[in-house]
Amino acid sequence: MTWLPAMAWRNLWRNTRRTILTILAITFALGLTVFTRGLQFGTYAQTIDYNVRLGIGHLQLQHADYWDEQTLGNTCVVTSEKLGRLEALPGVTAVSPKLATEALVAIGEDASSGARLEGVVPSREALLSKVPQDMVDGAWLTDEDSHGAVLGAVLARNLGAAVGDTLVYFTQGRHGATAAGLYTVRGVFATGDQGLDAFVVYLPLNVLQDQLWADDRLTSVNVRLVDAHHVDEAAAAVREQLVEGPLAVLTYRELIPDIMSSIAFDKASGAVFLILLLIIAGFGILETILMSVMERFHEFGVMGAVGMHRRSIAGLILLEAGFVGLVGAVAGNVVGLAANLWLRRYPITLESLGEMYQEYGFAPELAALVDLGGRLKTDSKALEITRASEGFTVKTKSGRLSSARVVLAAGLGNRDLGPMVGLEQPVRPVKGQILVSERIGPFLDMPTTHVRQTGEGTVMIGDSQEEVGFDVRSTPRIGKNIADRARRSFPFLAQARVVRAWAALRVMTPDGIPIYDQSKTMPGAFAASCHSGVTLAAAHALVYAPYVAKGALGDELAELSAGRFDV
Repeated sequence: MTWLPAMAWRNLWRNTRRTILTILAITFALGLTVFTRGLQFGTYAQTIDYNVRLGIGHLQLQHADYWDEQTLGNTCVVTSEKLGRLEALPGVTAVSPKLATEALVAIGEDASSGARLEGVVPSREALLSKVPQDMVDGAWLTDEDSHGAVLGAVLARNLGAAVGDTLVYFTQGRHGATAAGLYTVRGVFATGDQGLDAFVVYLPLNVLQDQLWADDRLTSVNVRLVDAHHVDEAAAAVREQLVEGPLAVLTYRELIPDIMSSIAFDKASGAVFLILLLIIAGFGILETILMSVMERFHEFGVMGAVGMHRRSIAGLILLEAGFVGLVGAVAGNVVGLAANLWLRRYPITLESLGEMYQEYGFAPELAALVDLGGRLKTDSKALEITRASEGFTVKTKSGRLSSARVVLAAGLGNRDLGPMVGLEQPVRPVKGQILVSERIGPFLDMPTTHVRQTGEGTVMIGDSQEEVGFDVRSTPRIGKNIADRARRSFPFLAQARVVRAWAALRVMTPDGIPIYDQSKTMPGAFAASCHSGVTLAAAHALVYAPYVAKGALGDELAELSAGRFDV
């Protein structure tokens, strides 16, 4: 029967079109399934990693009753020897002991707020959490600092706190007596997590223990692992080797139950959807195979007449279906895997949803933007730029940002920001108005100067050149002129309805050519002013950005400096 597979393969290509279409259907269905599941699981991993790096860790060692009743009465003692053994376990990258409690914090006499005090060993917390990398003003604590405090940007804004201010807290100590402490604000952080930024104050662990009469007691020991997939093995090792008395080991699944429940629900609903997709695709494929069988009744009759057994005929049909399914399955997995690898290399940015994602614990990127050091800050208008000892400090509405270099890419805002770093940016606003029509049938497969049809069928009609300052109102007179011009070019557009009109401001230089500049008085400061940033995106990414990373613009950009206007 070795001839049966060869015969089945040959039969597939007697109707090449049908075979290819069936394989493509399987490839599409399975490829979409693999891609969608990969996208889902990638998002889940990013969400878990984001929350772990906010400081909760992959594991926590704490008193058995603390999770249910988080008071100083349910603290535990973990000796230095146990911390060392914990650090020595395979896969452990950071161990941070903590003492946490609720308190009333105040700056001055008029500003106070509820807060969560977290006593930490600064050097250990820096290995566990992303908070020390998210400082927007001042600096993270040092192990030698016994009077410093670091707080979230939202809490600092509510208190009116700045680096150097004195912060005082009042709370209840371990034995019920009133406890208080006086600290100097060393820094402000902004992680994007509303709970952390609006509520948490970090203090030196040993000082807070003394002030709360907690001796060497801790509320938790937070552990970060190399790989979240090994959390169960690590938890088992901790329980076996280190847990004595009333101690419990919690994994991130117990520490972020709301998020894990959301992930479980999304995973289940996604699986149901994909199963339905495969069932629908399967019926279509089954119909195709059934048609091929129905068309070959005469052929099968001849096979039977010359002595071919019915089981062999059935086996032939099954082999044909199996070959089609195998080729489609392999192709579908390859396509799905390739799509996931491409998405990992070129992630989808969800900047407009950044705040919502951060509020609910989801990273604003489908790939690890935070691993690359990037951070999106919204509602943070730059107010002032000053030179710092190791770079620049930018004062914003929501706090201060520090960096070694600063790039002014604020469009028309560059005119005001430029002088702060020794750069003149002579830009002015030029208003342009656009009309957008209803969807109509395709008629224009190329853009023209004033009319362009989108892929959805709407027609964008424009534009105007208006020197009216910062006025962004749409005006009927200009709209009429734009419509008349388009109607003269394409008379049938007179029957199309206008569904919306809008206006925006261009960033125009005196000669209309971009300005790319670097400061001579404040090295490390750069500026880019142009219209249009979309058209020139490739040049900015592939030419301008590498020069900024090196610290100096290349000679070929010298002619584009604002100095060309100094004549």
